[in-house]
Amino acid sequence: MEDANKWLLWTEHLYRLPHAGRAFQELSGKDLCAMSEEAFRQRSPQCGDTLHAHLDIWKSGGEELWSEADSSCSGQPIHLWQFLRELLLKPHNYGRCIRWLNKEKGRTDPP
Repeated sequence: MEDANKWLLWTEHLYRLPHAGRAFQELSGKDLCAMSEEAFRQRSPQCGDTLHAHLDIWKSGGEELWSEADSSCSGQPIHLWQFLRELLLKPHNYGRCIRWLNKEKGRTDPP
């Protein structure tokens, strides 16, 4: 439950949402992941949809992102720019998570 509460606080802060932690404080991360968007809205009418959308992004992309990063690195550490570059070069896979704002100004070669 502690990790779920930390995620809630972080997401509320990141998106400047009204404090909704009390509505979810007794739930574990597994419980949160199993909830529908409607269940989020019922617990928090002001920001339930935003919380659910943010969690949905993590659920849909998180496992795929990390498993691909792990397999491409063979357990070796990588730089953040390398990880982001891999995501940006595969918009059909990760477009929901990250995208170019101005690709002409972007770089895909190492700094």
